[in-house]
Amino acid sequence: MAVTPELVPLDSRYELAARCLVCGSEIAAGEGVSARYRGQALRFQCASCLARFELDPDRYLGGHESGCC
Repeated sequence: MAVTPELVPLDSRYELAARCLVCGSEIAAGEGVSARYRGQALRFQCASCLARFELDPDRYLGGHESGCC
């Protein structure tokens, strides 16, 4: 996966359940996509949500939109 230098993929197998930063969907423990962005660990429902975040991170850091992929 090609990501910006500030966005570092993480291993999601050890992550707790969370809500997707982009679409707001619930992510079960150990599932989804995880990344570190500017020192902050973030969770995404899927690779499409990660790609949407990567296009405009500031848009999603202030809240989330409803709907996925």
